[in-house]
Amino acid sequence: MDISKLNAVADQLASILSSGQAQREQLAQYALVRGLSFLQEKKYDRALGEFKRAVTFNPDLEEAYEYLGKVYQITGKKEEAIDTFKKWVRNDPYSQKALTALGNALVEKKQYPEAEAQFKRLLQLDPSSAYAHNQLGHIYISTDRPEEAEEHFRKVIKLTPRDANGYYGLGLALNKQDRFEEAVEAFERAISLKKKFEYAYADLGHAF
Repeated sequence: MDISKLNAVADQLASILSSGQAQREQLAQYALVRGLSFLQEKKYDRALGEFKRAVTFNPDLEEAYEYLGKVYQITGKKEEAIDTFKKWVRNDPYSQKALTALGNALVEKKQYPEAEAQFKRLLQLDPSSAYAHNQLGHIYISTDRPEEAEEHFRKVIKLTPRDANGYYGLGLALNKQDRFEEAVEAFERAISLKKKFEYAYADLGHAF
């Protein structure tokens, strides 16, 4: 067979494969839309089926992993949610949404070392992520590392000075170090930025 015929066969095969890929992506989108509809109606089993189908048709469809994991969380299947988010991260290691979803799911299960790794990875991708610093701060509070927590909450404040969460976290870290006067100041600043900050009011009382 001459080169021109080989090229023609190759072009034909490429066209078939391209058409098949486009069809799979369309089917994935259709499954995603159906899944969202079932989710809105709280038909969780049917929503799960559609989101799984969407991932199968198009493993690169972020929303399918996101909502599949969310349905598992809603229905109390936390391990399945973690497995889903891990697959998402493996499929796209640079997805900040995937790392955030996995990190939060691991925090919910109190799997702090693994959660810490996700938020550190998130900071590698986006050093200005106040959210990642905030989550690391709370992980360090939960694992009795208040000095490290303080460092991250101060970075939250530097990045988002009008966000009450940074000051609240700082108050927790300072309180853990028995620096009560500083903790009170941090909690009061959090309350000044967010008037109905119930957690800050409660922890302010404990700081005196």
